Amino acid sequence: PRSTLFPYTTLFRSVYGAHDLYIDAVAQLRFDPETRSDPEALRMLGDLYRLGASYRAAEAGYLASLRPLATANDSAAGQALSRESLGVMHEALGNASAASEEYTQAQRLYASFGDSQAAKRMTDAIARLK
Repeated sequence: PRSTLFPYTTLFRSVYGAHDLYIDAVAQLRFDPETRSDPEALRMLGDLYRLGASYRAAEAGYLASLRPLATANDSAAGQALSRESLGVMHEALGNASAASEEYTQAQRLYASFGDSQAAKRMTDAIARLK
């Protein structure tokens, strides 16, 4: 199945691919020792990989942003973003069960700090997978 990110992936590649900015951004984030404890940088790395259709590498970035070293420096909102991104990635790969689990965790996190709009978005995503 075609990813819902397809138009963005195409745009991303056309804009940045010619200038090797994608590769530079990934390399800078991957090899910067401070990235390992910076949840925002780890999420950005996951986003870059996901836009480049490297889903397994994206998963590693998002999971790394949820490790204890990173979560100690992160907010519930940041963790919710990581969970939602993992859900989107699993959904794109056709793994509805894993996507639903991530969306459920994101929904709980969004609800915990009162973001009812994001929590509803997760509820809708879970329903879509059934």
